[in-house]
Amino acid sequence: RFDFNKHMLLVGATSLLLLAWIAKLILQRTVRLTITPFTLPLFIVTLVTFASAVIQAPNRVEALMGRPATMLALLLLSFITTTDLQSLKQLRLLLIGLVASAVVLSALAVYQFFGLPYITFTPAGSSLALLTFLAPMLAICVYNTLKSTSVNRIAWGLTSTIIILGAGFTLYRLP
Repeated sequence: RFDFNKHMLLVGATSLLLLAWIAKLILQRTVRLTITPFTLPLFIVTLVTFASAVIQAPNRVEALMGRPATMLALLLLSFITTTDLQSLKQLRLLLIGLVASAVVLSALAVYQFFGLPYITFTPAGSSLALLTFLAPMLAICVYNTLKSTSVNRIAWGLTSTIIILGAGFTLYRLP
């Protein structure tokens, strides 16, 4: 029900990022592309999604604006992100942003469990989408909790706890 808006926001934001990235390449007069082990499988899944939409759908234009457009946007976003990450500091900032998003979503899930009437809405879309996002974020937080020392360990441990609570309450409320 709420997926179309999120998909179109992703497509629009990725289009703007693509234009900015192309402008940056033109101004710098260099082209640097970073191909990761994740790029080829994502490219293949995107191709299969496009082929499926073209072969099966009676209205090809409408079909291409659904899941294939989202997959293409994710492929381009992945490609732009991996190409633009140039330092460990940028990677850490990206990680902190993702973990902060997971904490906010988890806190909202806990609040909904205790404070709001029974609804299954999350900004992530569905409860399953929320759990799919929280699972790798939890793994990252637990790893950093075990790896860090003193104050950082406490912060990562608190973050892990919030995500565990959010994921647990979301799992409990799954229909």
